[in-house]
Amino acid sequence: MQRYLFLLLLLTAPRMGSAVEVVGWVEKAHIFPGNMLVKARVDTGAKTSSLSADALRYFEREHETWVRFSTTNYKGSTIWLEQKVSRVAHIKQNDGGLKERPVIRLSICLAHIYQETEVTLENRDQMNYQLLIGRAFLNGHFLVNPKAVFTNPPRCSEGISKPPSVPPQLKAQ
Repeated sequence: MQRYLFLLLLLTAPRMGSAVEVVGWVEKAHIFPGNMLVKARVDTGAKTSSLSADALRYFEREHETWVRFSTTNYKGSTIWLEQKVSRVAHIKQNDGGLKERPVIRLSICLAHIYQETEVTLENRDQMNYQLLIGRAFLNGHFLVNPKAVFTNPPRCSEGISKPPSVPPQLKAQ
């Protein structure tokens, strides 16, 4: 099986234009700002990533809508973040209704890939994973091995993948 996965990787990588990381369906990732280590479910069925957000509050800053929220990782560590709302997503529910969720820009380090992506915010307390990583983040960088878990830890290197400096008002409280 691993031989076929390796062959698929070799055949696919040149068309994608860069090196491709193989990740399992569950991995650890760092989120920025805050540099928090979280458990992430890799979900090829979701377009947008989603982060667990508690105590979500909207507020205005310089005529723009922002959110303040906390997120807690699997170790029980909590950080508070403030981020500008880039848009509002309308998510179809199982009962057919629509639910609105704020969408922010958040930087994620998965394996050695560090990039900014759109993330919806929702209370994921009933979920096993604080972060769901969707196709928009995965596209062109990752192949997913559905049998693997925790095989490719976050290792974004300083200098190449260093997170941008965070303005003081956005740093975790």
